[in-house]
Amino acid sequence: MKGLVKKNSGGFLLTSIVVLFFTSCSSTQMLTGKVYVVGNEPFTYLAFEIDKATMLKISEKSPSYNELWKHQTELLEIVYKTVDGELYIKEFKVKKE
Repeated sequence: MKGLVKKNSGGFLLTSIVVLFFTSCSSTQMLTGKVYVVGNEPFTYLAFEIDKATMLKISEKSPSYNELWKHQTELLEIVYKTVDGELYIKEFKVKKE
C-alpha cells in the first residue's frame, strides 16, 4: 500500500502557523485579502480570505461589518486586531486588482 497516500503536510503546517499567528495577536495590524459569505442560511457570516487555504471569521462587532457585505469578492486592505479568535476590522479600503 506504499505510495497510495500522498502526504502534503507542508501546506497544512504553514496554514496552521498562519492561523495561529493571526489568532494570537491582539495589536492592530494590516492585511490584504477578500471578503466572502460563509455558511448556510440562516447561519451565514463573513470571512476574510488571505490566500486559497486560509479564511478567518470577521467579528460581527466590527464597526464596518454591515458595510463589508457590500464588498464581497473585492480586494480589500483592512486594519484589524484579533478579538476572541476573530478579526475585528476597524477600517478598510478597496484596492484595485
